[in-house]
Amino acid sequence: MAVPWALAAGAVAAPWVAMPEAHALDLSACLPVSADAADGCRITDSTTGNGWIINTVTGEFGGGGIRGIDLKSMPWWSGTFRDSTIAEQFATAVSTFFGYPNYEGSIGPLFAASEIGNVSRNATIEQGSGPDAQLFDVIRFDSFTYAYAVPSDSNPAVPEVPGPVPLLGAAAAFGYSRKLRNRIKAR
Repeated sequence: MAVPWALAAGAVAAPWVAMPEAHALDLSACLPVSADAADGCRITDSTTGNGWIINTVTGEFGGGGIRGIDLKSMPWWSGTFRDSTIAEQFATAVSTFFGYPNYEGSIGPLFAASEIGNVSRNATIEQGSGPDAQLFDVIRFDSFTYAYAVPSDSNPAVPEVPGPVPLLGAAAAFGYSRKLRNRIKAR
């Protein structure tokens, strides 16, 4: 699934629900959005009812962003190098949904939590270390490509169902055309 804002350089307003100030989240397990895992998964906070659709994007970390996405705008970004609580909660909720796309198949997608100098602190799931998130630091000068977790639109537009007015209009047009056809036949 293409993340519409991901390719736009300098993305503006985030299309997802902002994080609450408190760190007390009760996140659901990551549930598939559709039968295609590439569409991502949905996580819901049962205390607030807020939901996010999580996906991944791959690229090299550099200057707080990856492929034009400002990692500092992620809902789990804390900005404080010692506080990665929210990112860890999201990484734990996503668990192994996306497998282990990083570090030679040993860690899950990275949830960028903070940055200091040339180092990005991230939460992730490490293969074989249990269900809880681990911290993983990325140095900006690394030339490695990583898969980062990103939220896509958390409230996708629901297609509108036609109301009764268009249906009534179609019925009236059909009735008028039948009347006209019978009038022409009578001639």
